[in-house]
Amino acid sequence: MEGGEVRHEHLSLNSAPVVGFGDASVTPPTDPRELPSSRSAIDLVEGKPGAFWRAGGHTLLRSALIGGGMYAFGADRYPHLWVRALGAGVAIELFAIGWVLTHRDQQ
Repeated sequence: MEGGEVRHEHLSLNSAPVVGFGDASVTPPTDPRELPSSRSAIDLVEGKPGAFWRAGGHTLLRSALIGGGMYAFGADRYPHLWVRALGAGVAIELFAIGWVLTHRDQQ
């Protein structure tokens, strides 16, 4: 570095793809605090290759977390617990996609 030149480095927790949910073509998050599932919704709206499968994987993972939490807190007595958890995961993903669609001009 010469003459007062400042070197900036950016570190990101999401710089490497998550196994089963992405590849090197995925746009890295602009903010390291950004959730991977929000990036998959953005990539899906932008039409990036493989984004549909990443968004689907994040939806299934989210549904498993919701269903597991419901089961752990005694909701196992309700019929179709895992179907309801999948419905909740899909609803959250649709909200994320809708959010991206309504805010894409604010980049």
